[in-house]
Amino acid sequence: MGIMKKYCTLLRGKSCLCTMAEERPAWQWDLLCHQPMPSGPLKGQYIDPEELQEAVNLYYEISGWSKEGKPTRGKLVEMNLEWLIDED
Repeated sequence: MGIMKKYCTLLRGKSCLCTMAEERPAWQWDLLCHQPMPSGPLKGQYIDPEELQEAVNLYYEISGWSKEGKPTRGKLVEMNLEWLIDED
């Protein structure tokens, strides 16, 4: 198990960066998706908000996190971080 994977999961488990909304405020998403690329081969093109959301969801799924960006119970157990499991 990579130390960075464990570190990121640990941060996700108990940090203030628990949800996508907290991780990247709406105004940043709007700016990212509604401003054309200023330079490079994609100059003038925009990021499709739906495609960006799909990419984020896929990243969370691959990471073993919920759609809200929190580590799943299974991921916490896999990484020996059971002490982070909320028993709500």
